[in-house]
Amino acid sequence: MGFFSGHRLMPIYLNALKQYGFDTSLIPAKLHVAIMEESERDSLSGGDWDGLDKNDVVEGGLSLTGELVALLVLGPSAFDSSGVRSFTNTREMIEELVGKWIAEGPRGTFDLRILSHLDKAGFLSTEFANAFRAEHARQEPL
Repeated sequence: MGFFSGHRLMPIYLNALKQYGFDTSLIPAKLHVAIMEESERDSLSGGDWDGLDKNDVVEGGLSLTGELVALLVLGPSAFDSSGVRSFTNTREMIEELVGKWIAEGPRGTFDLRILSHLDKAGFLSTEFANAFRAEHARQEPL
């Protein structure tokens, strides 16, 4: 992500986080940048944008990435109680993430790579991690 595009796009991602009551200063700027770069790569990798402008695709991806980061860092309860009307159903999102983890491994998809970034940096919510473990045990019992 270039300096100017990053400077223009950063507010979209940060505003998506802030609408959930997330204090964006809690996460180091380098981690925000790594997440944004991952989001931009993922948004542009599809290629089929249904006539949308490349910038619109990246902007939409960053907004959804902000939602994902809010869920992973704040945890399902805080995410759900934020009052923000979201396209993300936390239970379905956790089920989907676990299914991808089982099928493709811990870094197999964009959202799992974001989860990995946050986990390695120590920002993954304990509540989210516990919900993920419980769902993993449900989907793939010992």
